[in-house]
Amino acid sequence: NAPDLAEAQDKVKTAFDALAARGAEAVRAFQLDKSFAELNKAHQTLVQTPLAATPDATFQAHTDFIQVAMDLVREIADSSQLALDPELDTAHMMWMSVVRGPQQTENVGRLRGLGTMILKSKELTQSRRDLIQRWYAMWSYLDDEVENSYKQGIERFPDVAALFDMKGTDEASEAFRKAIETQLLGVEPTGEASAFLTLANLAIDKQSELTRLVMERLDAQLQARHARLQAMLALQGGVALLFVALAGYLLLAFYKVMM
Repeated sequence: NAPDLAEAQDKVKTAFDALAARGAEAVRAFQLDKSFAELNKAHQTLVQTPLAATPDATFQAHTDFIQVAMDLVREIADSSQLALDPELDTAHMMWMSVVRGPQQTENVGRLRGLGTMILKSKELTQSRRDLIQRWYAMWSYLDDEVENSYKQGIERFPDVAALFDMKGTDEASEAFRKAIETQLLGVEPTGEASAFLTLANLAIDKQSELTRLVMERLDAQLQARHARLQAMLALQGGVALLFVALAGYLLLAFYKVMM
């Protein structure tokens, strides 16, 4: 409804303003001015016209805006060259927390939004059914990608895996998946929108928290690697200076012997 939309819009505006303030340097560094300008244009359009002619058109407009934002995130990931990370765990943590994790959560978010709209209106048009089926089919693909990255980046280290609630995340996702099958994939939509929404919110909250924790782990690992590289460079520099000094000493010693 309109009050909920206005509240959500205020949150997005606040987040976008913070992004614009903090991300200006990164946008320039990665030469993403054009992509950020497109995101800003889409954002301003929604600020001015948050409601379209129909609920479906409104939903599509907001979905399109989120897609532009996710495209920018993917460009940042590509520009950072973290995808070329030679270490398996951090490469998969990047893939999960920056690319596939957000894609998975957004896909579930689309199912939540459209599914709730269908259950409230009890109207399951063919176009709505097509979208639900498309996003539901995408779920398994994205889930497999995330699960694989989790296994390679987190689960291989039992002491680290103990800090993550992957089991709870999987259970919440499966509960929402079953709700989609039961309430939306039949001949007619069935059940209460409120119960559907509760399951959807839990699945999304669990996925978002898992992604956040993986990103924190990735940041910590990259910081630790940077520190190791700094120490290695300092050691290499010290060794190089030692060899230079040793070469000078030997040259001087040889000179004195010859004299």
